Amino acid sequence: MEKLFVHKGAIALVGSEQFARKQAERAELTVQRISLARRFSARLATIAPWVRLVAITGSTAYQGTKPLDDLDFFIVTEKNRLWITLLFALMLAKTQGTKDRGLPVHCINRVLEERECEDAFRLPQGPLFAREALSMQVLAGHDYYRNLIRSAPWMARIFPGLYQRNAGARPERDTDRPDRKDRPAWLLNWVALFTLAPYLVLIGAWRNTRLQKSRNLDARFNTRIQRRFFAYESRRYEVLMESYRKAF
Repeated sequence: MEKLFVHKGAIALVGSEQFARKQAERAELTVQRISLARRFSARLATIAPWVRLVAITGSTAYQGTKPLDDLDFFIVTEKNRLWITLLFALMLAKTQGTKDRGLPVHCINRVLEERECEDAFRLPQGPLFAREALSMQVLAGHDYYRNLIRSAPWMARIFPGLYQRNAGARPERDTDRPDRKDRPAWLLNWVALFTLAPYLVLIGAWRNTRLQKSRNLDARFNTRIQRRFFAYESRRYEVLMESYRKAF
């Protein structure tokens, strides 16, 4: 009979102890990162109460965090609030990073207005999108997230177990929210868009140049900017998307 080695909840066959230790370390680091992310989410919700959803994606969502990994955020906002929210989120991430240099990089990876997000979930997007959506760790907006998942039954055909776990047993309905039409916030959102867009493009080009020089080519990314949508999409993500399409 094979002997088992147990380390902080991680189990492996004797002879694979190093693997178990690494798994345990990643799990422990994931818990720490999620705690940091909850702090960030709570502060963002205080200064941007129109945020509908804040979630973690990437390695932390998959319980496989490594020390140098970024902390990736997925954010959904009300209409005409995306760019002012992104501005607040970037400022908050910068402030926290300045106070504690040991914190992981807080990457605002994807921000959408609610209509864009709801359309994206409702329409079939492919297996990688489904896996990312069903695996994200929700920090704020749990009811909104469950309703997004329930609006996407196409995901159940690809990942039935994950879908059922996230859709939940009882249907819930978010309280209807009237569109906010206050002119100052609408104008501030446009100001934030025209201020941030050039900055984000330049920063993206600078980072890609550094990645090119360090030969970390798969980490290079595209900066996607639209009025109701913002995202960083890495070349690695594009390769993974193609792999999933072939596999499924």
